[in-house]
Amino acid sequence: MIRKAGHPDPGRTAPPAEEGEAQPREGRSFQASLAASRQLLPLPEEMVYEADTETGDRLAARINAASLGQATIRLAHELTSRELRAIFPLLAGRGDPEIRSGKFPDKLYMIIRERACPSLYQNGWILFQQTYPCPAVARAMSILCGILEIKRETGGGPAPLISDLAAPDARHFIRQLMRALSRDNIPLEAFMKQYHVSGEWPLGAALIGACFLNQNAGLYEGGQSQFNQILGQVDLDLQAGLLHHLFSQTDLPPDTRNRYYQIVYRQFGDPAAGHPVWEQLKKREVAAFRRWVVAATIGSHCRKSPEKARFYLRYAEHISQIETWDDYTLLLYFPGFVIADNRRQPLLALYYDQPQPIEHPFGLAGTEQKQNPASLEIPHRRVEDAIRRASSQGIIGLPFDEEGIRYSGVFLNFCLQERLTGGRRHLFRRPAGYNGYDAGDD
Repeated sequence: MIRKAGHPDPGRTAPPAEEGEAQPREGRSFQASLAASRQLLPLPEEMVYEADTETGDRLAARINAASLGQATIRLAHELTSRELRAIFPLLAGRGDPEIRSGKFPDKLYMIIRERACPSLYQNGWILFQQTYPCPAVARAMSILCGILEIKRETGGGPAPLISDLAAPDARHFIRQLMRALSRDNIPLEAFMKQYHVSGEWPLGAALIGACFLNQNAGLYEGGQSQFNQILGQVDLDLQAGLLHHLFSQTDLPPDTRNRYYQIVYRQFGDPAAGHPVWEQLKKREVAAFRRWVVAATIGSHCRKSPEKARFYLRYAEHISQIETWDDYTLLLYFPGFVIADNRRQPLLALYYDQPQPIEHPFGLAGTEQKQNPASLEIPHRRVEDAIRRASSQGIIGLPFDEEGIRYSGVFLNFCLQERLTGGRRHLFRRPAGYNGYDAGDD
């Protein structure tokens, strides 16, 4: 049962009436009905606590007093549905430990054989997930599944059973389950929905982690939500292992890879931001992810200017960092210079010389900087002037009109070559026939 937002929680009592004010009789009856309903029909995640109650302790005492054999069988058929729900929690060790004797688990196994039914399987499957890996619960689930498989042949058992894929008490249950999913080509997300597996419980978390550490690209299809869930729960070493295996998948469809990389980016950000998980990965893996970050950020920023996007992507390997100034402005950091691009002015970006790599040019990172770094009001030189003087210093406007974009490329090639050759300047003449982009026309 799922409680919707805005609906009252049956587990909460009504607010107390003011002193001297009697609560309406209808309100008392409604609250009492809700409390009784919750007691009779607990939520699945609440069933694990059933044996902590007085009812569970009384049942444990009755089971302990019965001898193993016919007396236990007779007791099994006397149990109410509420008492039957406490069997698996008792196996998990809930309740008073002093009540249980050495043969107590064997009696519970016998009760499960006698009362095997779909509702008991549902209770057991929830407890199996919540207490994994609990040997006693796993053994009981295997016994229960065996009986239900026989009943299913005559139309009296639930389908599907987890034993259809792997025996619950198998020594390497997770490994066998993963083999079955791979063999039957069942996506992880589809399995978790069909078998009602929660990623918030130990079994689900163990399965998700193992699946994504297994280099099987088929399990990545449809498993994004599970990957996202576990990535924020596990420790740093497992996070690095999950990323390593993700980056090693060379056959993932581009759309699938893109969705997973978005999850990684939301969790850890750009490697340049310094999250410790990036230090545990290979340099080539980090470099490949950075290329994706650069391409994805540029593609999103320039989605209405595809020609500009292609221009920047030609230089993606030289971009050391990308930073968002605001919702419209992107800062692209190259060796020795920064480009500020505002997507609301698609025909011009501003180039900033950056002599010191660790410092923002012209105080771009300072709190006193009020003006947008891509603003056309900032004084800047024309790109043709920089080309004519073979100068990369100061602030220079980079045009992106049909003609100007080619010469912005010529200028950037010069800047990058200048850095790679240790500052030696290669003179080149201004392209003939280009008059430059007039910033005042925007």
